[in-house]
Amino acid sequence: MAKTGIKKTTRKSVAGPVSLPTELDAGRSRQESRTDAIIAAAYCLFQEKGYARTTTAEIARLSNVSEGTIFNHFSNKDALASAVIEKFYQRLTDEAREGTGRLNSTRERLTFLATHHLINILESQRILQMALLFDFTLEMKADNPLYRMNRKYVSVFDQVIRDAMWRGDLPDSSSTWIMRDTFYGALEYAMRTMLLRGQQTALETFSTGLVDLMLGQGKANGRVMPTGSELIQLAESLEKTVDRFEAMSAAKQTE
Repeated sequence: MAKTGIKKTTRKSVAGPVSLPTELDAGRSRQESRTDAIIAAAYCLFQEKGYARTTTAEIARLSNVSEGTIFNHFSNKDALASAVIEKFYQRLTDEAREGTGRLNSTRERLTFLATHHLINILESQRILQMALLFDFTLEMKADNPLYRMNRKYVSVFDQVIRDAMWRGDLPDSSSTWIMRDTFYGALEYAMRTMLLRGQQTALETFSTGLVDLMLGQGKANGRVMPTGSELIQLAESLEKTVDRFEAMSAAKQTE
């Protein structure tokens, strides 16, 4: 009987081909890990000492790499600073999105965003100041890095407001941009006051008070954050709230 040539075939797994780690993958992973370590070290030192007083040699020591390795990953110190700012905004945005996603009510979401914002800008003042050194202005241009990062960040707030209108928590006539500017404007004002007066512990109280004012104003007038005289009244109310926190803090210090 003649032998027939039998061609062996390899049976493919129904789950698809198995991807095994390669030297290239391992090298890429090491590169990314080293880059993250450099950015983390730079963030700590820039926040502690400021951009001008921080050297790349110090960053290298803290990230446990050679100074030359830093320049293998970043063309210069400015490029590293830009990466730090971008990483900060990415984390700020991701945590805002994840935090609001875990909460249900509009009040809870807005209070979380207010507290989240205050905590981060109080902890990272020099990182935000550093952005201005690189001409990252808030000029409304699509190619402006800081503008793009800010727009992505505040889009979380915008979505919370849109959800609130869809649920009926806020009237459809609500102006998203007025609410946004009032919300973050008040938080920036509060941050400066807290720094000057040493009242960082009041941030949760202020966040709750701010949300109460915003939602209370909307219920009273059938709309939220209107233009004109009512917006001025809100600003005055916010200022009085800050003054009240200052008085309470001063009284506690004299006890």
